[in-house]
Amino acid sequence: TEEPGAAGLSTTLLARAQTLFSWRRCRDAHVAALLAARAGLDTVPLYLQLGWSSFVLGAIEESERWMRAAVASAGDDWTPHFNLAVVLHAQKRTYEAIASYRRALAINGGDFDSHLGLGRCYFDAGMHADAEAQFRIATTLDPGRAAAWEHLGTAIGRRGRFDEALVPIAHALQLANSGPDDD
Repeated sequence: TEEPGAAGLSTTLLARAQTLFSWRRCRDAHVAALLAARAGLDTVPLYLQLGWSSFVLGAIEESERWMRAAVASAGDDWTPHFNLAVVLHAQKRTYEAIASYRRALAINGGDFDSHLGLGRCYFDAGMHADAEAQFRIATTLDPGRAAAWEHLGTAIGRRGRFDEALVPIAHALQLANSGPDDD
């Protein structure tokens, strides 16, 4: 809980951190977020900001700690579970990432990025049928995102259905050539 008078300062520091981060000034953003925490701010947005700035700066274990703090404070918010899953997957802790993605999807089953991330984890774990299913869901949620189609084609191909895999891969190429960059 913040002390009176510190509320305005810590909130301003978090806003500064978020702005700096959006400008890709990650180190400065991290410092501002740490100052907000020291001033007494104790919120999910602060933990997520600290988690992402730590992640971008290469402090993956620190990022995980902040993401876990966000999860612990989040209640029914799916976003911290998704963010923790991303960090765990980056650490190649695939099965833990799968659990976090599943938790995010249990709260918000319609999130494209959670389905895509879960599919990537399943693929990395050799669970290609499950990966294919997640990529198919992602393509229905946002059919204009090339990444989902590309991953779907790869998963189908990994299952030995090579001719069938060409269709989503060709669609991914068409999307990639006609629109903005995709993840």
